[in-house]
Amino acid sequence: LLDDSFDAKISDFGISRLVNTKKTLYTEHVIGSIGYMDPLFVRDGRLTVKGDVYSFGVVLLELFSRKKATIEDGKASILDLFTEALARGITRVNKMFDNEIVNENNMEILELVGKLISECSRMERVKRPEMIDVAERLRMLSKALNQERHSKPVEVITPIKTWATEWCRYFSFA
Repeated sequence: LLDDSFDAKISDFGISRLVNTKKTLYTEHVIGSIGYMDPLFVRDGRLTVKGDVYSFGVVLLELFSRKKATIEDGKASILDLFTEALARGITRVNKMFDNEIVNENNMEILELVGKLISECSRMERVKRPEMIDVAERLRMLSKALNQERHSKPVEVITPIKTWATEWCRYFSFA
C-alpha cells in the first residue's frame, strides 16, 4: 500500500463514481476489485457508504498482516482467513498480524485493531461503524501505541461522541 519512500500505492479509482451520500444508489453492473468489494453490493447492487467501510476493513487487515486481499489460489480471501481465526479465538487472530508488529507489549492494541477490522467487515451493513468513528478509534489506538512506546501507562477506551464527530455528521463529512 506504501512503498519504501512512503508513496501511496493505492491509486486506481478508474471505476469510481461520485455519488450523493444521502441517497442509496442501485446498479446492475457491479464492477470492482475482488477481495475489496462488499459482498452485499455484489449480491444486490446497492451502493452505500457502508460498502466503503467494508472495503476499508480489508485495507486495514492488509496493512496489519502484510498480506494481499486475495489469496493466489482464488479460493479464499485474507478476510475469510481472518474470520475463521476470529471464530477460533483472539490468539489465532493475532497470528494473522505481521510478526514484526506483534509483541506482548501491544497485544491489547492489536486485539482492538482486530475488533475494528471485524466490525468494519460485518455482513450486516447497519452494524458496520461510521467511518468518522473508525477514524477516531484509529487515532486513539495510534496515541495509545505511541504512549506505550514511551513506557507511559495507557488506558485504551472506546471513543465517545465528540462535538467534532457530531459536526462532521451534521455536515455530511462522514
